[in-house]
Amino acid sequence: MNTQVVDALSMKQLNLREALRPKSLDDLVGNDGIKPAIRKFIEQKCQRWLFYGNTGTGKTSLAWIVARELRGSDGTGPLDLLEINGASLRGVSDMRELTERAQTYPYSGEFRIIIMDEVQQLTDEAKSLLLKPLEEESSTTVWILCTMDVKKLDRALRDRCTTFHLKDMGQQERHELVRRAATYLDYRGDTTKFLRAIDRDELFSARDVLGAFERFANGVPVEDAVGV
Repeated sequence: MNTQVVDALSMKQLNLREALRPKSLDDLVGNDGIKPAIRKFIEQKCQRWLFYGNTGTGKTSLAWIVARELRGSDGTGPLDLLEINGASLRGVSDMRELTERAQTYPYSGEFRIIIMDEVQQLTDEAKSLLLKPLEEESSTTVWILCTMDVKKLDRALRDRCTTFHLKDMGQQERHELVRRAATYLDYRGDTTKFLRAIDRDELFSARDVLGAFERFANGVPVEDAVGV
């Protein structure tokens, strides 16, 4: 690979995974089958969401997209948002404090939005406390729950949410993501061997594909770039 190209690529300070993180449903690579339904529920101002799927399938990115869209048609309105990892809510008191906060009016805008990642890691007591705010009809809080193991959530909690399964990335989606990454990095080399390698290993998450391509585009041999 040309040394000048490597140097130019190395000057890109922004990690590919952050640079290409989707900001809208149109930016999202894959899961085309559920996009129309998500748009419909955004228009209806749905307040109870549950996204589940393997790690790296874009659950948190999609949660942020929904949050932005709920700000308004132009996506520029104020946003009162809290992002929490379920593993951080260890005690009942933490969940009780969060649910009490959800009962107050947002600081700005129509909704307060709470994104809770890895919700399966909540304790049983915390999951029970979460049921009440999820069933309140007149709430001004939007709950967006994300999990990689939906089977660890009991039926009562799942039934209170509009649920979407995010599927693993297939060949077509992998190739589209690599095309976007190459454009962003202005990479003009041959990607044939790289595409064959990620198809062979069946990389299914955007995180893994972009991480591998970033290494490859910066001169790491394809087998080493994909095999990390």
